[in-house]
Amino acid sequence: MRGRGFTARLAHAWGVATLLLPTKAISAQYMSVSGTPTLRVTTSVAGTSLLPATDGSTTYTVINVTGTTKKLVAQLSSAMPTGLTLTAAAVALGGGTSLGVVTLDTTPRDLVAGIGTAITSKSITYQLTADLTASFIASQTRTIKYTLVTSP
Repeated sequence: MRGRGFTARLAHAWGVATLLLPTKAISAQYMSVSGTPTLRVTTSVAGTSLLPATDGSTTYTVINVTGTTKKLVAQLSSAMPTGLTLTAAAVALGGGTSLGVVTLDTTPRDLVAGIGTAITSKSITYQLTADLTASFIASQTRTIKYTLVTSP
């Protein structure tokens, strides 16, 4: 069977099948994000800050066997309403470095840098905060676009 730069042969001996693959490196990358958190800022005692909402149930999975260093980038689909801030913090994987708590907006923002060879999943924690300039806002949805890109 021939395909995409490598050849696989099956050798049969005494009823045992063995798969023989040449030692040519195969390059691949994959990234997925799971979870649909719901965050709601709640009221607090008069004269004090509003209580933030936090959710750590989201995970991201990276398979990077390309031999190149990658970074995880996040970007909101649309701006947050006045007075509301959404942050994300991703746990590093593949020898990378988490950039800590990052404020998300419509500009691509790095969350994890220096991702090397990786075949693993880690968590992302979101926090929604409101300052005193925020007014009542009906439920809204924001989509976060995650991208795995080559980094220097």
